[in-house]
Order: sequence, then structure tokens, then C-alpha cells
Amino acid sequence: PELDTHDLMERADHALYFAKRALQGKAVLFNAALEQEMMTSSQVDKALRRCDYEAEFEVWFQPQYDLVKSRITGFEALARWNSRELGPVTPDVFIPAAERGGMIRPLTQALLHKAIAEMATWPDDLSLSFNLSTHDLMSPTAIDAILRTVGESGIPASRIEFEITETAMMSDFAQARRAIDQISEAGHSVALDDFGIGYSSLQYLQLLPVSKLKIDH
Repeated sequence: PELDTHDLMERADHALYFAKRALQGKAVLFNAALEQEMMTSSQVDKALRRCDYEAEFEVWFQPQYDLVKSRITGFEALARWNSRELGPVTPDVFIPAAERGGMIRPLTQALLHKAIAEMATWPDDLSLSFNLSTHDLMSPTAIDAILRTVGESGIPASRIEFEITETAMMSDFAQARRAIDQISEAGHSVALDDFGIGYSSLQYLQLLPVSKLKIDH
């Protein structure tokens, strides 16, 4: 009762965002936990708008090990943010914040540049796996820029794999299909992450040039 119209709408919008993200098909009642999450999100949003991508973001590399060949065959790029204002912020917090605030595309570009610069020092038989967000996948302009960045690096497309989530694919299957086709035609392999969380069926895989599945736990 003490909230004005703007505050009520802001909280309703946050509950809607939470429902879309975490509770598909279920109603969400805004509560104290969501109030705290919203306040934290607001702090992250503000810090993200003021941050220096180059200085505050790092790319860590998780090895991908081939059990048959008994060797490391590549690395997956993992984004890490050590905010000057907030300290370390985990990807499950800052990636949604970047998507909400329309900052994910420049952040993707900054991280891709960092990953490619590191990859340039690797032996030629090691590959890179790089994650794309839903917003990247839904934007033809973003996909063009990503592919152009790789092309200008001189690194063969066959050495760089792009990962997309099942959720991203199902948000707009037609656009996802166009983006995946474009990535594949450029010579990159595509991995589908978090497969099995309940959105799609195996028949979708017959329609997509996907080379790898990462099964959700």
C-alpha cells in the first residue's frame, strides 16, 4: 500500500523477469527475497554501466580434455568480472544484468577480443569454445560483428566453436536457426549447452547444424 504506481510496476516487472528466467509456466508473487534480489540487481546494473570492460573483465580458460586421445584439445572461455565498486561478481549475476541493460553486445565483443588475443599464443591444434548470449543470437547485427571480429583475427574459423543455450535457441527458433546457419557457414562449429532443461525435443536437433551437445545436469 505504501508504494506508488512506478514502484509497483517496477516490482511486477522484476517478478515477471524472474518467472521467465526461473519458473517457466508458473505464477510468481513478489516477496522479500525478490525485493533483495532487485536491490542487488540495481547495484549491479549501475556498476556495469560505469565499469571499464578492459580493466575489470577477464577471460579464464577451462580445459577440454579428450579421454580417447588423453590430451587437452581446447579451452572454454569463461567471463569473470572483478568490479571496482562491488568486488567479484559472478556470471549468473552480471550476464543477465548486461542483457537487461542492453550492454551484452559490447561486453561480448570485449570478451571475444580478449579470448582471441590469448588464443593467438596457443599451439595450432588447440581450439576455443566461446559462449553467446540469447541477445547475441537474436541480433543479426551482433552475429555479423562477432564473425567479423574472428575473421579479422586471422585465426581459422574451424578452431573456434560457439556455444548457445537451449533456452536461447527456443526464444525465437526461426532467428536462432538463421544465426546458427550463418555461424556454421562461416566455418565454425556450434555446441548446444544446457540441453535437456525441458524446452525442446530431439526433433529440433535434426533441423540444426549442431556438432556437440552439453547435457544439463
